[in-house]
Amino acid sequence: MAKATKYYSLLVKRDGKWSIQFGDYDKEVVKDEEYDSYDTEVTKIIATSADQASIDAKVKSLNSGV
Repeated sequence: MAKATKYYSLLVKRDGKWSIQFGDYDKEVVKDEEYDSYDTEVTKIIATSADQASIDAKVKSLNSGV
């Protein structure tokens, strides 16, 4: 059984909601984007499987407070 590959997404919180801004399979690339482009007080990096449904579900969960 193949190990699932983690996908890292950079989220930014605006108007009280998290939204996806950037993603990559390499967490260091995502950290570099976060550092170069955003105020880290309003960012979060999440790890999910690479499919869009998993990413969307995690963001929805964060926005609903679950």
